[in-house]
Amino acid sequence: MGRYIKWDDVVDRYPDVARGNGADSMGTAHITYAESFIDGRLSVKYTTPFTGTIPVTVKDLCIELVYIRIGNMAIEARKELLNELYARIDGILSGKENIIDASGNTVAQSTTTVWSNTMNYHPTFGMNDSKWLRVDSAQLEDEADEWE
Repeated sequence: MGRYIKWDDVVDRYPDVARGNGADSMGTAHITYAESFIDGRLSVKYTTPFTGTIPVTVKDLCIELVYIRIGNMAIEARKELLNELYARIDGILSGKENIIDASGNTVAQSTTTVWSNTMNYHPTFGMNDSKWLRVDSAQLEDEADEWE
């Protein structure tokens, strides 16, 4: 059993995957890798692994990936499904598609902001020759005002 889906979730959508000997154990093995793959792709914009109530979109992506990885289909059909899956993930990461939770709400992307006391000023350091680097005049004025 995985973090997001169970083997029964895959079988409910694609009953044909349960026909082979050892399908249950093979499918369960694919779930772990599929979930890790989805986490890896979505982690650039979302905090993964998802916890609490797992978003429906994440479950959907995992089920699709497990089915594709099992590969009980023609190679061209498999490539087409895989391309569709990648397109969906790219759509999510680009903001063209959202991740939806079980209540139908949009899951917010992670916002990691590094705060600094000089973040609103022009950078003092950079890749240019050091003779061209200057302290932002607004920063100098603000610091001088603090001392007055």
